[in-house]
Order: sequence, then structure tokens, then C-alpha cells
Amino acid sequence: MTIRLPQQQSPYICWFEEIGINDVPLVGGKNASLGEMYRELAPKGVKVPNGFAITAEAYRYFIREAGLDARIKDIVKDLNTHDLSNLRQRGRQVRHAILSASLPVDLEQAITAAYDQLSHVHPETDGRGCPEQRHGGRFARCQLCRPTGNLFECPRAPCVARHL
Repeated sequence: MTIRLPQQQSPYICWFEEIGINDVPLVGGKNASLGEMYRELAPKGVKVPNGFAITAEAYRYFIREAGLDARIKDIVKDLNTHDLSNLRQRGRQVRHAILSASLPVDLEQAITAAYDQLSHVHPETDGRGCPEQRHGGRFARCQLCRPTGNLFECPRAPCVARHL
């Protein structure tokens, strides 16, 4: 059974029912694949949970508004990729810059609204039993419990992975 959620008019959020494999540039490969599975398999009775993707535009907006584009360029300028010690050090600096930056208020609101819609339809998405989840090929603990958990650690995790 496909559960339809209200569509948001946001350049930052796409629901799985709206995306498919041709949307890799918009939402990335993993999200495009999840959207494809949801759209194609859920109507056939295969239990694929609905969800949403945070768009590449949201990523670019976050990086730009937080002033991270210039900061990251500064960190990696003159990078010698053959010096692994220096590469690790700069990677840590980029991760720290991204993880310590705040999301723009409107982006945070769009993510919160989408999460709230999803949680309203699927109460089990409160984070209980939320194991480590893969983000950009790396494991990151993603606790979606609210109000005690930090919902906004997850959106930044792919941003970190992108720069490593």
C-alpha cells in the first residue's frame, strides 16, 4: 500500500513518490534508488517505507549560506594528495567546519516539516531501534528520537562524506 503524504513545495525536499532513478543529480544515487523502489514496488504490495530526500540544492544552499564554500576551499588549497597525514588533517578540518555549522532556518524548517509529516504517518519512525545508518559510504549514528535526539546531525553527515 502506498501512503501519500502532502507534497511540499520546497527545493530542499523531495518525497520518494516524486523521485526515481533519473533523479540522481537532484537527490543522489541512494535516494533516487529508494524513490524508484518506492514508486515501483510499493504499489505492487512490496513493503517499501516512504520517506524523503534532502536535495543537492539543499546541500549547496547549506554550504553557501554557512560560508563553508570559501572555508573549504581555503582548507584544501595547495593540498598534496600524496601526503596522507596532511590529507587526514585537512579532512578533519573540513568535517569539523561542516558539523559545527548551523543549517539555514528555512532549510531546518523544511526538514522538520517533512520529518513531522513522515512521523505522523509512521509513528515507528521515532528513531527507536534506529541502528547505525549508512551515509555516503560511511557509518554515522543517526538518532532521530525527538525531542531529545538531534534530528539535524543526519542532514550534515552526507555533506561531510562528500568532502572526504
